[in-house]
Amino acid sequence: MCNWNIYLWKCNCWTLAIKEPCHFRRQQKTANCNQIQQVKKEWVHIQDKPCVNHRANASLYVNGPTAKWEDIESTAYQSAKSLAERGEFPDFVE
Repeated sequence: MCNWNIYLWKCNCWTLAIKEPCHFRRQQKTANCNQIQQVKKEWVHIQDKPCVNHRANASLYVNGPTAKWEDIESTAYQSAKSLAERGEFPDFVE
């Protein structure tokens, strides 16, 4: 199971970064992961500034002054699953 951090910017864009790769991914860095992907509310990191030119997931913009977990949970999970299936495990880049 791969665990993912979610970074939520003041502009309500968000981005994912790998928190902990699963056992299969740790053994072979080039492996795609078809295991369970996990995002949790505890792993949402609020950033104290807007993202740079909406380079985060602007298409996944969450409306409102402050996004709620319920607003991003399923989309973040689907994004994590899609990234893992393609073998993409981005680190956080500010």
